[in-house]
Amino acid sequence: MKKMLVSLLCVSLLSVASLLGCFREQSRKIDGLISHIINHPKRTLRHQTKLINVIQNCKTFEGIKPRHLQNILTALAHRNTIPAFAPHKEKLAQSAHLFFATPGFLPVIKRAIEGLAQHKEHQLQGSVYELEKALEIIARNDEEIIEFNKKVRGSFLDTYNAGTLEIEREIDIVTSHRWIECKNIKKINKDKIALIKKQILGQQLMAEDNNMKYIVYFKHDIPQELQEWLIEQSICYRQD
Repeated sequence: MKKMLVSLLCVSLLSVASLLGCFREQSRKIDGLISHIINHPKRTLRHQTKLINVIQNCKTFEGIKPRHLQNILTALAHRNTIPAFAPHKEKLAQSAHLFFATPGFLPVIKRAIEGLAQHKEHQLQGSVYELEKALEIIARNDEEIIEFNKKVRGSFLDTYNAGTLEIEREIDIVTSHRWIECKNIKKINKDKIALIKKQILGQQLMAEDNNMKYIVYFKHDIPQELQEWLIEQSICYRQD
């Protein structure tokens, strides 16, 4: 039994060491690319693209230092050569400063950076909108940001099948007294309406079960059908 425990411990330590080694290797690449971006203006965009690709290949941002993250954001904003990044650079930098230690933040900003890659702008826009709302909350100074992208599970009575319904959802922003979902979707078709209904109804049920208020923010106008359904379900929502 002792040999088995020692063996399992060794495997665990090796796995952790492997992950840390991988991150250090990627960090060296990132540092080199940042240096090239700042010091070689003629190849700025090429090295910025490489930087985004390296970040995509990192499984996680865990272990990154605040200074390192700010350097990455500064490098991506350098010379405004990435049109999709320019409008958001200040919000992302401010978010990195304010929320760096907040649970769940690093995956959000990592997704935002990955969204700079081709055909992933929706990912960038979604992550930025989430951080934009978090910054607005902090500015009002009436509630605290507790966590980003909190995974929650709940069990509810399934009246149709006379059983128990297991639900798992991810909450964009958890504050001291609210659960917040952020939607940055320009066009919501019938299929998306069905998916949105399923998602937010589950979130609303779990929020009530946890004695939390719940609200959905929409960046763009939503169809009348969805508005009427939200009102029928007594789900609080706002359109920016």
